[in-house]
Amino acid sequence: MTIEKQHSTWCNFYNFTTSKLAPYEQCDCFRPEGHKMPLMMENRYFHDPLRNNSLSFFQKFGHKFTFKSNWNVSDVHNVHDLITREDQLNFQLETEDWPYFIRNFVEKLNPKPTFFVFNEGIHAHRDFTNKKVRRQIVRALRESGMIGVYKTTTKYRLHNITNNNIMETSMIRDYELDFCKKVDLCLDLSWTWHVPMDYYSDYAHFKEPVYSWQNIQLMELLGVDNRHYKQMKQHFVGRKSQIDLSFV
Repeated sequence: MTIEKQHSTWCNFYNFTTSKLAPYEQCDCFRPEGHKMPLMMENRYFHDPLRNNSLSFFQKFGHKFTFKSNWNVSDVHNVHDLITREDQLNFQLETEDWPYFIRNFVEKLNPKPTFFVFNEGIHAHRDFTNKKVRRQIVRALRESGMIGVYKTTTKYRLHNITNNNIMETSMIRDYELDFCKKVDLCLDLSWTWHVPMDYYSDYAHFKEPVYSWQNIQLMELLGVDNRHYKQMKQHFVGRKSQIDLSFV
């Protein structure tokens, strides 16, 4: 539908995307112009009570930056004005602790999520490489009654650059394999190693239809009919720049 670079400011981007999903989405979002990552947050709450559909997105940049919420968990579906200035920030929760975040925020959402899909991304992190932290996350998810889905990290345009600046020797790193064994479901996106460079919008982000494939793969994993995925595969493989999808 859109990408951030199509908008002159982050505020315009948040306004545009939220308006397209109105009246169902509220965006607890703020990003100052420039690179002030400690102040950045993008938490989105979509809720359609008539169709009984809800979807939340939480942003957390590795271990260096905390998860932040400007709203109380009980108020996330209420109508809010978009934050446009730094002096409007008033964090109701700020934590770097994954189990605390799961138990004291995600679990308390109403309606409570059925699935918790998570990944630490390409930003510098150390949490998931810690076996104790991995065990704590899995335990918190099981005690909360949510189905844990680990999403493997997609690949940089240049695959020899990683989130820890270490040469990768396998498609899925050891800590990700361990997560995939311990959680309920694993969304294996290691096929992104095979995406041609033409389908990257920058060093780390993709162009369509790559994100659509990822979303449809996730829906298939969660038990949704995958006929649209098969149709998309047949359509795209016939184009000049092909991707071998036999491994998906």
